[in-house]
Amino acid sequence: MNKKLKVAGIRPATLIHKYTPMNGLSLPIGLAYVLGAIKDLDIDIKAVDGVGESPLMVNARKFSKRNKIIGLSNEAILKRLGDFYPDVVLLTCMFSVDWLLINDLIKKIKNKFPKSIIIGGGEHFSAMPEFCLKESELDCVVYGEGEDTVKEIISNIK
Repeated sequence: MNKKLKVAGIRPATLIHKYTPMNGLSLPIGLAYVLGAIKDLDIDIKAVDGVGESPLMVNARKFSKRNKIIGLSNEAILKRLGDFYPDVVLLTCMFSVDWLLINDLIKKIKNKFPKSIIIGGGEHFSAMPEFCLKESELDCVVYGEGEDTVKEIISNIK
């Protein structure tokens, strides 16, 4: 009996300016489209919305002199994965300001799940694919509309 391929889709926390009085956060629609595109591949999918699962301003934590983190910590995101042990991790990043958080999460994922293939997608990865691959432990960057590309990658991994 073959085990099902496990795919985790993650939107990490985001950075906001410390004086931001409220958040105007959006849904991780790109990640949702990609996960929707692969759901028929007979795989196990687990999604973690690091912002949506902790969106309240009162829970924002200090990141630097100027910025706060809104959303789950990278450790909490890994905890949400529990014993899922993904074969593939899909990470989304809309804003380049979040790169430091994302890169730290990539390191933590590789440390906890060293055999996982980590794929980055979203606006930041699309704008700077070479930089992201060079400066992190990402295995792949999908830029532009990723539904068909990710489906092809997952199918080939299977």
